[in-house]
Amino acid sequence: MNLVRMTTNKRLTIVFIGAGNVATHLSAAFFIAGHNIIQVFSRTKESAKQLADQLNTAWTNDNAKILVGADVYVIALSDYHPVEAQTGPAVRNDQNVIKKHLDLLSFLPEIQHLYDVVSHDIIRLHQSGLT
Repeated sequence: MNLVRMTTNKRLTIVFIGAGNVATHLSAAFFIAGHNIIQVFSRTKESAKQLADQLNTAWTNDNAKILVGADVYVIALSDYHPVEAQTGPAVRNDQNVIKKHLDLLSFLPEIQHLYDVVSHDIIRLHQSGLT
């Protein structure tokens, strides 16, 4: 696949979580639109690397190494158990990042509360050993 980048006024930094058919097409569209795909995550090294190579970007198959601070996280995963899909600061019990996210959501108190509740439930689930 040959991708040609177009320029836009606002370049977003984007992390793709998933590297299947949907992620491949979406990431190509974002790339062509001029956005900066900074990482691809996939459960398998082969699929993460294959898509990342097409986009000339970083990849990982370790959810603890998903980059923090992107403008957008595109989640394009196949259907599987929600515990397997969980990534991010709650899984890592990264209280600093959770606090930053909560601070960023301060202008949306209902969403901020929802994020707080879900994050703490995920932390409790992973600490319980039931995952």
